[in-house]
Amino acid sequence: MVHVDRPLLTGMLAARRVNLDLIGFTVLLLSAFLARQPMMIVFKALVGRRSRADVRPASVVMATLGGLAIALLVLMLARGHAYLAWLGLAALPVLAWQLSLVAKREERQMGIKLVGAGVLALAAPAAYWVALGEARTAGWGLWALAWLYAAASIVCIYLRLDQRRWSEWPPRCERLRRGARVLLYAVVNLIVVVALTALRWVPPRAWVGFAPAVPHIALGVMTPAVGARPARIGLEQAGATLIFSTLLGVSYWPVLGV
Repeated sequence: MVHVDRPLLTGMLAARRVNLDLIGFTVLLLSAFLARQPMMIVFKALVGRRSRADVRPASVVMATLGGLAIALLVLMLARGHAYLAWLGLAALPVLAWQLSLVAKREERQMGIKLVGAGVLALAAPAAYWVALGEARTAGWGLWALAWLYAAASIVCIYLRLDQRRWSEWPPRCERLRRGARVLLYAVVNLIVVVALTALRWVPPRAWVGFAPAVPHIALGVMTPAVGARPARIGLEQAGATLIFSTLLGVSYWPVLGV
């Protein structure tokens, strides 16, 4: 449900520059992210959820992608980006939690998705810092904003997937009742970001990225995705997230010197 490319794009846009280090970091991040899938295949095979025949091919892909990511990480650390090691360590407890859930066939629960979104959102400040060549404090605001939106996006997707199983559109008040939690996330996010801009903890225009989420989610609540395919729901949310990531990254341009 959550991908690493959107926060990566946000960090790149916020920095407004591209260099060799950023290109190397992008390859590192995508390699590590792609290695998760074959790693999960291997783990599921080991705990009896897949055929043991899947272990060897998945292991080859995992070792190739993982080896590339490790080599690039060592190179990035040698070039002075030591903070990347600490950001990487933050992902380990979440990965361990996810593997424990996979072993129990409970990995689809929302909690791990929300926490995992916070880890993936670290790609935004990491890209920002690598591009600028230093870990500026503004990057933490970038991370918090990316995580806030990702959390609301996940809750929205769960609602839309639940709507698929409805037999028909319920009455308007019932639709509002079922979608109240998602709408609340979007509205609270917008209020929080406006407050953060008033406190000057994030750029003055950061709220612009969150504003479209309110009507978008309201439309999703009032027009249930009854019988819709999961791919359609995924594309719908991917487009909304792409718009947000772009707007958030651009909102950092006037305060590049923070």
